[in-house]
Amino acid sequence: FVLAGTNYIGATLNLRIRMLSHYKKTMKTLFILFILLMPIAAFAQELDSPIIDKFTNDTTYSTSGAFVANDNNSGEYLMVYFSRIRNDYFLNLRMQVAGGNHNVFNVNNGGKILVKLEDNTVVNLANNSNVQASSSKGYWFANLVIPFSEDDRKKMSGSNFTAIRVMADNQNFDFGITAKEGLVMEKMLLIITTLENYN
Repeated sequence: FVLAGTNYIGATLNLRIRMLSHYKKTMKTLFILFILLMPIAAFAQELDSPIIDKFTNDTTYSTSGAFVANDNNSGEYLMVYFSRIRNDYFLNLRMQVAGGNHNVFNVNNGGKILVKLEDNTVVNLANNSNVQASSSKGYWFANLVIPFSEDDRKKMSGSNFTAIRVMADNQNFDFGITAKEGLVMEKMLLIITTLENYN
């Protein structure tokens, strides 16, 4: 009877040990999957749904937009996102400035957009179309699409964004970017320029 009881206890312990070992392996596998899938989930959250042109079949990929400069007192802001069509990259800006502080403005085709980085590098970009500011509820706003080259991408990569200047026909607009929002821009740039699956 004592021997039988000992065998029972030993079998129970062996079963528990095997179950514990299986549980540990399962949890380890789930943890590894979580670590592998987490960047993919984060990546997906930073991208908007691709847009396919029905005529050319080109796909436009865009990051989610972020307000990188925002003045709650004046209501002025700068929203930024990056986009890509094949191997063509674009910096997209939506700017809003108070009508009481600024006159109507145009950003001409070829107008300069200056991007300042943490290491004091200034990247010179150029607007690719004529944009006239529109007025709404006491504010001027404009949407700019600014192409940038592979060389520009290399200059902007790996250094935090600190400011953007939009040079209009009769005035300049400077937007300071906090360190936190500069990192957001750097992450967006990395995402849009490292897409593997694009048309």
